[in-house]
Amino acid sequence: MSDTGTPRVKRPSLHEEIVAEVRRMIVDGELAPGEWIAEMQLCGDLGISRTPLREALKVLASEELVLLEQNRGTRVAPITFDAMLAQFEFMEALQMFAGRLAAERASEDELERLNAMHREMIRLHETGDRSAYFSLNQEVHTLIASAARNPPLFSVHEASAGKIRRARYQANLSYDRWAESLQEHGEFVAALTARDGQRAGELLSDHLRRTGIAVCSALKAFEDAGERAPDDRKGRAR
Repeated sequence: MSDTGTPRVKRPSLHEEIVAEVRRMIVDGELAPGEWIAEMQLCGDLGISRTPLREALKVLASEELVLLEQNRGTRVAPITFDAMLAQFEFMEALQMFAGRLAAERASEDELERLNAMHREMIRLHETGDRSAYFSLNQEVHTLIASAARNPPLFSVHEASAGKIRRARYQANLSYDRWAESLQEHGEFVAALTARDGQRAGELLSDHLRRTGIAVCSALKAFEDAGERAPDDRKGRAR
């Protein structure tokens, strides 16, 4: 707080903004898996010089979202079946832990927000707005991780969730899986609202397992066919 009593609002630095924007481009598929990053073009698009971009790419390399190849440049890390299978297995355990803690520690306001978000997800499903549904879906899982009140868990959750988001964007899942996922959301939101940590954790873990099966099956099919996943960013089932 300043001397005048006005709260100081921490704004993201330019470096943080660049990292966040390039991360978003990778997660959303604007920079496709395996694609070489044209640094000069990207600098022009972002209105920055090469130095801050390269610093941002180092951060994203630490998150395993890009690969820095000596004397060749930087390319977006590919999405593979084996890597995603391991990632989903890890997230299953993490979601169980997050659900148990969030049921105990979430504020009433956070639980109200979760229920409001779920009602909006139902509406988006009914109108077929997959893109908006997907974004809100990510907010739900982020809120649950935040409500767990465990900073290490939240940090690891966000890093892992980013990798999974990329795979979900690449694997165009079916409408049936979308409907199943929505039902699963309703069940774990209800368990969290009832502060049933055991059930909430189990339901969240099961939700990630089912999603993982669907995503990894799609990725395996693409790998077996020697194809790249379709680029369909108009809307995707989660």
